[in-house]
Amino acid sequence: QARSQTCDCAADAGATAQHVGFRREVSLLVGRLVGVDRGAERKGRERNPRGAVRTSDSHSRDGIMIFRRNATRPAAPNPPWMNPGSFCGTVNIGTPFLPRVRSEAATAQLMFAINHAATALIIKKRYRTAPLAWLLVSVQVVEMLWVVLNLMGIERTSTEADVASVSDIHLEYMPYSHSLVSSLVIALIAWLLLEKWATRRIAIAVAIGIVSHIVLDILTHVPDIAIVPFVFEQKLGVGLYSMPLAAFVVETAYGVACWWLFRGNAALLATIVAFNLANLSFFVAALPGPETLMAGHPLWIVGAVGAQIIVTLVLVGVFARPTAKALERQIA
Repeated sequence: QARSQTCDCAADAGATAQHVGFRREVSLLVGRLVGVDRGAERKGRERNPRGAVRTSDSHSRDGIMIFRRNATRPAAPNPPWMNPGSFCGTVNIGTPFLPRVRSEAATAQLMFAINHAATALIIKKRYRTAPLAWLLVSVQVVEMLWVVLNLMGIERTSTEADVASVSDIHLEYMPYSHSLVSSLVIALIAWLLLEKWATRRIAIAVAIGIVSHIVLDILTHVPDIAIVPFVFEQKLGVGLYSMPLAAFVVETAYGVACWWLFRGNAALLATIVAFNLANLSFFVAALPGPETLMAGHPLWIVGAVGAQIIVTLVLVGVFARPTAKALERQIA
């Protein structure tokens, strides 16, 4: 009987060892498929005295989605379901459902509020019966949603330890406000409601205003705009702001072009140009500006964006009102 128990124990031990060996082989296979081994992890990752992990830029050029934590914050361990590398020696890659780290490319490259507001001018020129106030709100619905979700902690923004330009501000997580499908859904809802309660032309104009925001952001952002929320494999973004001064010129020219097509007055032109010039320090790192005070205070940035949205919409609405009234009288 003792011999039988010994054999049973040996069999159990053998089965356990076989199971562990199989699990190790599977883990190593997964590691090879991911393409990063433990040696690459040791080479590409370094730990600073405060415990914050930085990943070298060499991995980000290999087509592998590798994240790094902000060096100014201590790195908290990820939960097991976010650590596929804990079993096979690969670097940790966050899942799209609970992202706690940010992408190297997720820098805040936003088209500024004044030029989104200017978009409402050309929509008003085409759809003259649409109230200007509705159009001004429509072109900023996406950004207003972003502000609210950041203040609620649902979406996240962060900064580097020192903020010298817009590239030091990072849009960590914004799948709800800034995705192509979510913008189209919001536009569709607005269209259906306004077509029932107003007119079809007003409904179309407001829907165009909502979609215009995400279209312009795609032209300026790096590839960080999801097609569908939580689908991170493919992102949209032309990345115009990778050439900061050229982006500043293009964005200012766009705002002026909207004014010219609208045939606005001098006060409206001065407002558009002044707000673009006020944002110049965000494009030129050597030029100090208010962004230097926002380092480590991402909600200050969110609040500043929200304030700029309100101020620009009010000023554009006031100075564009005479021309808007004249356009409405032409079809009366």
